[in-house]
Amino acid sequence: MKKILFISLLAITNSVFGQNSALDLKAGFKDFKIEDNKSKFSIYLKDPTTTKDGMTIYSYKSNNESDFSVFGRKFDLILLGFDKNDKLQYIDLIKFYDNNSYNQSLEEFSNILNELMGLFEKPSKTTSDESKSSLGYLWQGNKITLTIDNKYKGVSKGSTNSICIFNNSIGSRSTDF
Repeated sequence: MKKILFISLLAITNSVFGQNSALDLKAGFKDFKIEDNKSKFSIYLKDPTTTKDGMTIYSYKSNNESDFSVFGRKFDLILLGFDKNDKLQYIDLIKFYDNNSYNQSLEEFSNILNELMGLFEKPSKTTSDESKSSLGYLWQGNKITLTIDNKYKGVSKGSTNSICIFNNSIGSRSTDF
């Protein structure tokens, strides 16, 4: 009986910490890794904005289309956030949809969610806010957090899908979590 209980606890522990380990080991997206030095991307960084906590957020502008592709889906914008020591702490990929493409945004969101669940298992947290027309999922590792969000902005503004990866030491960067 003790052996069965031990094996069950081991399986549960591996399941819970497996997600954390996989997310923490990945620590980013393609060649964008949390803690990378800003100099790695400097020729592609444009339009800096500094936050209250001293992080500088840049638009990443590259002609390499594969940089903007996630699971075969093209994103429109990559934002990179660097701390005061010029270390990458925040990666945000955003895709914009026009006001007639909400169903397409939900379909792509669902496909990306399924791909991420294949990599990192079930999310740690789910949010849904009908008043804001938003849906989100969060995977929390020991060092890294990954969120995906779908937000409907209104009839005239369309909707967005966002994938955000950030260092847990900076706190949440998503408005829904």
